[in-house]
Amino acid sequence: MANTKNSFIRLMVIDHCLQNKGGYSTSEIMEAVNRELEERGEEPVTASNTIRTDIDFIANNWHTNIIEKKDGRRRFYMYEDPSFSISKSPLSESELNQLNQTLQMLGRYSGMPSYEWLDNLNARFKTQFFTPAETTSFVEFNNNEYVSGMEHFDAIFDAIAKKETLKIAYRSFNMKEPSTSNVSPYYLKQYNNRWFLFGSIDGSKQITNYALDRIIEITPAHTVYSQTDIDFRDYFEDVIGVSIPKGLSCEKIQIWVSIEQLRYIQTKPIHGSQKVIESNNDGAVVELELIPNYELEQLILSFGEKVKVLAPDHFRDKIKERINQSFKNYK
Repeated sequence: MANTKNSFIRLMVIDHCLQNKGGYSTSEIMEAVNRELEERGEEPVTASNTIRTDIDFIANNWHTNIIEKKDGRRRFYMYEDPSFSISKSPLSESELNQLNQTLQMLGRYSGMPSYEWLDNLNARFKTQFFTPAETTSFVEFNNNEYVSGMEHFDAIFDAIAKKETLKIAYRSFNMKEPSTSNVSPYYLKQYNNRWFLFGSIDGSKQITNYALDRIIEITPAHTVYSQTDIDFRDYFEDVIGVSIPKGLSCEKIQIWVSIEQLRYIQTKPIHGSQKVIESNNDGAVVELELIPNYELEQLILSFGEKVKVLAPDHFRDKIKERINQSFKNYK
């Protein structure tokens, strides 16, 4: 089936035509296909050879007999068994395995709000097609289904979609008592297996973020929703993670990277701005254009002795201070 564009629509229409006991000619099938394509706003088929190729595809892939009758120069096509339909045909073992693995991959969302339907779909699939209940997936994604705060996900998601305000009771790790604010929610972002909500408080233009696992309670606020023109994909372009420190701007950060670690960060860049500005047999100097924040500090420290901050001085001093404090824990 060389022409794959709109192939599903073509096959469904041709399948219906082939069930007619009198048969359809190539031109009649093409007319039926084009009517359906035009109704869907799709481009019509212009070559009758496309229809013939589709008919051969059905015969070969569904292992069914298609009768070809000649009437002068015209040819008519029909199923030998008029009750046959590709929509009724059972899936092959290969197709079942592919579908099952796809469901297993989608299972990364299992346990998240709004995705309970996946568990139901998976159970129905296994029951209907008699696939083994103990089927093992060979693909795994990093997803923590036990993280706190996910019970608020649905309410936040709906409020963002409907542009409705929320009253949020929140307690960060350094707060003794929770504080309550009316928030216009804008964006949900996951980082390091935690979810964060970004929004504005009481119409302020300043963006505040809330870790979902620190939210105590969410209720509708019924206040005026404050719109934003921020494109959050651009908003996070110059940072690692989710925090944007006040008063800091994007700057060039230079780090020395050992030759062993260099191979790693070349295949998994720290950031899109990453570039090597000089190198030798021991390592390389890598430059990043970022706003230095806590998440970047954590990432640099995770590389241990294989990475050293060279510039700017204030960021180098910050990393040095944290390493010294850590060293004191082992005295």
